[in-house]
Amino acid sequence: MAPRRQLTPIEMADLSRMFFELSHDPKTRKQVAKLVKEKFPDRASSFSDVDMQEQIEALRTEQEQKEQLAQARQFQSELDKQRGDLITTGRYNEDQVKDIEKIIARHGSTLDYNTAAVLYAHENPPNGGSEGPPPDERPGATWEFPTVSGKDGKPLAFADFAANPTAAAQNAAYQVITEFKRRNVGTARR
Repeated sequence: MAPRRQLTPIEMADLSRMFFELSHDPKTRKQVAKLVKEKFPDRASSFSDVDMQEQIEALRTEQEQKEQLAQARQFQSELDKQRGDLITTGRYNEDQVKDIEKIIARHGSTLDYNTAAVLYAHENPPNGGSEGPPPDERPGATWEFPTVSGKDGKPLAFADFAANPTAAAQNAAYQVITEFKRRNVGTARR
């Protein structure tokens, strides 16, 4: 569509300056190139850099998609391995693994099988033995106070312990540390 009236030289200069700025501004160059290509295809060669940039962006997007797909496949492979390990190690059977998968789904698939297995074990503790304390710890059972050694290594009487429990605790801590150091030194010499 041709202009209806002849533009004045000032209007021409103003519109030329505006088009020049739009076509050289990185924010608007792409849109101007699209308009020029649509309206004046013979002039579109002036914007070949925009076409080149679009091709580069398309290649980058394609490469990113390939990388994401590879990462997703690797993640799925790790999940499949974890699932298989839960069954082959004998920790869980197929039905229990299905329950673990429900936990994964419940958390929006953000958990792996090992983490979900920990939650499953917490929510479904094994039923071992009767409920309650062992028979020797039931009400009425006798209990002996454990003996604590003093600095000399001999057991302390309960009255001595009750008189100064902090010192007895410190002595026990030092004895454990000394024993730990002896074990580590012996291991290092081997």
